[in-house]
Amino acid sequence: MTETNPAAKDLLDRVRRLQEKSQKIDSPNRNAGHGFSSDPFVEPPAEKDPPSDLTRDGKVANPISKALWELDEMLSYKAQVRREILLESRSPQYQNPDQKLPVEIQRYLDDHGIKLYTHQAESLNLYRDKKNVALATQTASGKSLAFNLPILEVLISNPESTAIYLYPAKALANDQLNKLKEFDERFSLESHPASYDGDTPASERNRIKESSRVIVTNPHGLHIYLGWKDGWSRILKNLRVVVIDEAHYYSGAVGSHMAMVVRRLRRLAAYYGASPQFFVASATIANPKAHAEALTGVNFELVSNDGGGRPNRWIVFWDTQTDLEHSPTSQAAALSRHLVRYDRQLIAFSDTRHQAEMIAKAASDRVHRVAAYRAGFSPHDRRAIELDLKEGRLRGVSSTSALELGVDIGGVNTVI
Repeated sequence: MTETNPAAKDLLDRVRRLQEKSQKIDSPNRNAGHGFSSDPFVEPPAEKDPPSDLTRDGKVANPISKALWELDEMLSYKAQVRREILLESRSPQYQNPDQKLPVEIQRYLDDHGIKLYTHQAESLNLYRDKKNVALATQTASGKSLAFNLPILEVLISNPESTAIYLYPAKALANDQLNKLKEFDERFSLESHPASYDGDTPASERNRIKESSRVIVTNPHGLHIYLGWKDGWSRILKNLRVVVIDEAHYYSGAVGSHMAMVVRRLRRLAAYYGASPQFFVASATIANPKAHAEALTGVNFELVSNDGGGRPNRWIVFWDTQTDLEHSPTSQAAALSRHLVRYDRQLIAFSDTRHQAEMIAKAASDRVHRVAAYRAGFSPHDRRAIELDLKEGRLRGVSSTSALELGVDIGGVNTVI
């Protein structure tokens, strides 16, 4: 390790600033608690305790940031936080559907302590009335359960029925597929949910088309597969539901292409005598009903009465121009590296693959691993990263847009 090594240079700079800061602190107890060696090549300890200057209620006295108290111990911090906005917590609102759920589905909900939010019950009622549903609620409000419940009813009541789920990103599709497999096993549906996309082995494709009742794919793949409609005749003939999730993604030219693909799907389903209902789920956008109708060419009923609760959330505005000595990418890496050492689990998003790799490398050490995630990784590697993050073995992920659309990872508490 030499001073020309960027990692070593950064470490030396951190140790120097720490020593300068320690000299300004009068309390010997605080200095003793850091435990840093005078040897510049000895790394600081992997885990840090919260700052010692706490009030009786356990909060930092006069913190730099109300949202990120950890910044009080970040030596490279240069007043980048310009503004913080607190989104107040909100209590959930519950509602029962007009008609009771099948016994086995209700038992599943009871076993997991799930009560339906107002928008989930309303979506179920509309689907039962043969309506197409446009669902627009906040992130993590339970949109997936809102469209999975009526689909479960259909699959249970009609052993031949099929459903197609369309997702713009493979990470999100895989996340939903795992939940569908759980439902299939729990309710003994024998629906054999399967992902059918570019990662699907050729040896599996015929089996999926012959036996699967629930297909998870993407618009580009569906556009190609519909060219061989005879192989999809069983699925198209029995198609009862089409789910389009993250519909706000389909705008501009991408939205125009998506609209044409959906119209092809409807035409081929009609050729085989099917008329599927549509569930279009979106984040909160200005015109969800009109957007869903433009995408599909059919009429919709809007569900936007969000009954999901939420905890307090902070939005922190970080001005990279305050520190002109370090690039925005370097600052993102430094902030990620600092926060994971305080037991935060985070995702840092970048515009390019190169940036994602740089941040992951700079934010990791021997104890805390931050993994890069981007298109181009093998399916096995992507699934492994997603699972490690979900189960807490991975402290952070530095990703391109490949991981940005609605992946259910409950442990993540910070997004950069």
